[in-house]
Amino acid sequence: MRITLRRRRRSAWKDVAAGALGGLAGTAAMSGFQALWKTKSQNGRQENNPSDEPATVKAARAVLQTVIRHELPESKKALASNAVHYAVGALSGAAYGGIAHKLRPAGAGRGALFGVGLWALADNILVPALKLSKPLTEYPPSTHMYGLASHLVYGLAADRTAKLVRGWL
Repeated sequence: MRITLRRRRRSAWKDVAAGALGGLAGTAAMSGFQALWKTKSQNGRQENNPSDEPATVKAARAVLQTVIRHELPESKKALASNAVHYAVGALSGAAYGGIAHKLRPAGAGRGALFGVGLWALADNILVPALKLSKPLTEYPPSTHMYGLASHLVYGLAADRTAKLVRGWL
């Protein structure tokens, strides 16, 4: 008599859900990293340039104006910025979960590749194309390094969390 073990089929929706939760965790890790980076790089200096409003605030303003025809109050900018940041993080993680379901990338570098790919696509193509930032050439190399490092942290944290969550589902 021959005994065979059945392999459970992976569920696409579980991979997408795990990716979304990973994206939220990655966004939290990225936010913590960015706060630390800014604290260390400013060395007590204040660098507030009102003309350099974050892309997340610009995106929130555009959504509010387009969808419900309301202006973004000054008092709600931080909340709106975080809402956009976490929503994009969760959606990116969900997409990663769906892609990982089909391609099943292996190895420790997959989170890093995800972070670099997201940085290239979002920061370097989509955000400037949507006029949510200045053209890439108008930023110093340190700004690009900050974005790349932030997305590496995001990708690594999102991948690891998604893997852990997927094991529980």
